[in-house]
Amino acid sequence: MVDVKRALTYAFKDDNWIVKLLIGSIPFINPFVSLGYSFEVFKQALENKKELVLPEWDDWGGYFKTSIMIILIYLVYMLIPIILYSIGASIMIGGATIGSDGGGGVGMAGKVAMGLGGLIYFVGFIFALILGLMIPMALANYAKNDESFGAIFQFGVIIKNIFSIIGDYLLTFLIIIGLMIALGIVIGIVALINIIPILGQLVYLIVVLILSFWSNLVFFPLFGETCAGAYGASKAVKKA
Repeated sequence: MVDVKRALTYAFKDDNWIVKLLIGSIPFINPFVSLGYSFEVFKQALENKKELVLPEWDDWGGYFKTSIMIILIYLVYMLIPIILYSIGASIMIGGATIGSDGGGGVGMAGKVAMGLGGLIYFVGFIFALILGLMIPMALANYAKNDESFGAIFQFGVIIKNIFSIIGDYLLTFLIIIGLMIALGIVIGIVALINIIPILGQLVYLIVVLILSFWSNLVFFPLFGETCAGAYGASKAVKKA
C-alpha cells in the first residue's frame, strides 16, 4: 500500500515550501509549468526514493516542455473517448430535434437516434475509464524510457505492468478518489468566504489555486510509488 502520509506531508518539510507552492499556483504556470515540476516528484517515487523532496524552481524550460508532453499524453489517450463523446452528443441532440410526433414529443426516428447517440456516448465512457486507468502507468513507462514519447504506445508493456500490481494499482485510484472528495469538501467550506465582497473572492481564488497545485504534488508521487512496484527493485526498463 502507498504511503499516503508521506505524500501529504513531504512538501511541508522543505524550508521554502511556502514560496515553492505559491510559484506553482500562479495561473499559466499551473498547469503549463507545474505539471513538469510535479513530474519530478513522480520520478522520485518511481525510483523508490526513501525521501521525497520538492524540486527547486530552476529548470523552467524543462518543466514547461515536460508539462506540454504530459498534457499531450493525456490528450492522446483521451482522443478516442473525446471523439465518441462528440459523436454521441451530436446524434442525441439531433435526435431530439427531428422526427416530431406532432404532439410536441420526439418521434420514433428521434428516439432511435437518441438511443444510438446514448450508446455511443456510453462506449466513449468505457474507453475513457479504461484509458484513464492506463495513463499513470503510461507516464511511468515514459519516465523509464528516458522520456521517449513512443514509450506511451507500448500498450503491451503498460497493460502487463498494470496487471502485475493490479490490486495496489486500483487501491491507489480509490485512495486518490477519496482524497479528491475530501479536497472538494474543503474547497466547498472555503467557498463560504465568498460572502465577503472582493477580498473574500480573492482569498478563495488563491486557496483554490494553491490546493490545485498541491494536489498534483500529492497524487503524482502516489502514482509513482505504486507504478514502481511493476518494475521491481532493479529499476530495469521493461521493453515491449
